[in-house]
Amino acid sequence: MFKTESGRKLFSFLPLLTTNTCNALRIVILFKERKRIQKEILMAYSFRNPSDGIIKHYLETSKIIAVVGLSDREDTTSHRVSKEMQERGYRIIPVNPRAAGGQILGETVYASLQEIPFPVDIVDVYRRSEFLPDVARDFIETDAKIFWAQLELENQEAEEILRGAGREDIVMNRCIKREHTRLI
Repeated sequence: MFKTESGRKLFSFLPLLTTNTCNALRIVILFKERKRIQKEILMAYSFRNPSDGIIKHYLETSKIIAVVGLSDREDTTSHRVSKEMQERGYRIIPVNPRAAGGQILGETVYASLQEIPFPVDIVDVYRRSEFLPDVARDFIETDAKIFWAQLELENQEAEEILRGAGREDIVMNRCIKREHTRLI
């Protein structure tokens, strides 16, 4: 009988498999178990978003969206969503250190939020959750109004950095395009 790292019993037929097959299967099971545990840990922190009315107000009063992690590749979610938001009337400002100085969606690409020489309403983030604290630190050094982390992106440290700096207009784990479609 094999057990997972958390002690759950697995199938008793595993010893009947050859050693190589058994080890490969055990690795797959342990990997899946580790992913489940990681999801449970992530779920222990749950960010509370503003009400629909407040999010609608953010979207209605904003004109300029800086998109951190905007890719020049048209097949990426960041590019597709940003292009759609641009078509809906928003000015999209790309922030991507690797593409800085170039152009994406007809706009100059900046290496960081602090390099943008004009006010920004929303900062929409397409970086993995572990990078959100770095983006939050960059954000608080600007006059940007709303910090928005895309779908499946949440980070408690980033929230604490933002709130510690007196920034309360925060949206996490929401797709800006879906919210615009739903609320506007």
